[in-house]
Amino acid sequence: MRHKIKDSHVRCIAIAALLLLAAPATFLYEPPRAAATAGGFAQSGEADQQDDTRGIWDTGLRQKRPASTPGKRIKYRRVTSPMATAKTATALPADQGEGAVIGLTFWRLRPSTEADDRETRMLEHRVGNKPDVQLTAERVEGNTAFSIGDRVRLTIESPRKGYLYVIDRERYENGSLGTPELIFPTLNIRGGDNQVSAGRMIDIPDQSDKPPFWWVNPRQANLVGEELTIIVIDQPLAGLSIGREALKLTEQQVTEWQKKWAAGTEQIEMEGGAGQVYTKTEKDAGANGTRMLTQDDPLPQTIFHVMVKPGKPLLVIVPLNYRS
Repeated sequence: MRHKIKDSHVRCIAIAALLLLAAPATFLYEPPRAAATAGGFAQSGEADQQDDTRGIWDTGLRQKRPASTPGKRIKYRRVTSPMATAKTATALPADQGEGAVIGLTFWRLRPSTEADDRETRMLEHRVGNKPDVQLTAERVEGNTAFSIGDRVRLTIESPRKGYLYVIDRERYENGSLGTPELIFPTLNIRGGDNQVSAGRMIDIPDQSDKPPFWWVNPRQANLVGEELTIIVIDQPLAGLSIGREALKLTEQQVTEWQKKWAAGTEQIEMEGGAGQVYTKTEKDAGANGTRMLTQDDPLPQTIFHVMVKPGKPLLVIVPLNYRS
């Protein structure tokens, strides 16, 4: 899929140790007043359920966005055990500033129907006399295995200010990885501006790209997926010459970054989010860097909590799997 990405170029935790010991499988946030369903996200009657990871998505991400009126109830579930890969088994208090979060949403595009909002549709331009195809993006969970022919997009939000870098590598059946390529930033997306902050959503590929997605179309039978390395760092990475095409990196560069900055990570998924369509709010926020998502706007489908100290780069490795 590397060549397709080239063509397209392709949002702290405060959990006490007692809550970790009593962690339920799902968690719920309910605003101070009764909330009606908005945007199609799932509600739950379990209003009194203990919320052991609210600090990840609410304190760590949602409350860092610009304020708005209270919104709908949101429910997430754990995909991994609490800090399953962390070097320390105990979550530290929030006032010690431990941990950071980053949110992402994978989108699968399908042909639009009459019921779909025309303002959120994207175009697949066909060659020759074939008519263009209008497409609607739907959320999928982070661990989704994509099928051959799927059209895929990615949005990212970091509540932590800094500079975002996304590296893609092909992943093969024997566990080996292909040549790393920097697919974001490029000059094709916001002119190379890769600054991130709470409420600022990054669209990959850019909505104006042709096509505005990448195809899942493995060129080799032993290609089983991709591996995305996502980095948020306080200062721009030195020595990178950004152009319109994806930038080839060396194995040594990526290995060094991963060795220095990889940390314990846990993953949570929005309940009822899969299948929800790309909203006009999300499209507007992704189209430019001025429309900021507020606390009542849709949250990322997948959120990673990474146990890093303040000022240290955040790095998370995200697999993108193909269906066999």
